Amino acid sequence: RADSPWAYLWSAQNDRAFITTMGIDVNTFHKLLDPFESLWTSETIGRLDVNPNGEPQVGRRSLDAAGCLGLLLHWFSSTMPAHCLQQLFSITPAVCSRYLETGTQMLLKVLTSLKEARITWPSSERVIRKYNESIIRKFPLLTGCFGFVDGLNLPVLVSSHDE
Repeated sequence: RADSPWAYLWSAQNDRAFITTMGIDVNTFHKLLDPFESLWTSETIGRLDVNPNGEPQVGRRSLDAAGCLGLLLHWFSSTMPAHCLQQLFSITPAVCSRYLETGTQMLLKVLTSLKEARITWPSSERVIRKYNESIIRKFPLLTGCFGFVDGLNLPVLVSSHDE
């Protein structure tokens, strides 16, 4: 795994590379990583042959906390199939699936605990007007709004048989 594309990206700590692949800069990644890592080291990864209340075996995991967070953010920011992620992170299909499932729950816990990650509504008409004017300057057809969201790509499975 030391020669995987993820290992090179991680060692470079380059904002442009992080933003391109994961949608966030290096500083934001580290702000998420600190609380994510505490969950990563204190919780077990679900499997049928693992005691969910047992001691986490962090040293036996294929990825560390940064690798799992990178996997998640890369998956959320792209539409690439899982086998490509497996190659980028040098992990097996089963590991990839487990880490995406468990890591998503951990990231949700992290995001709900961070004030910066919360969505809050503007508190006054003046603020709403200011946001609306700013949006209209860039997107004249978006009137009457104070915010919008764009940029999340979720992979969708499609059957190869049209019927």
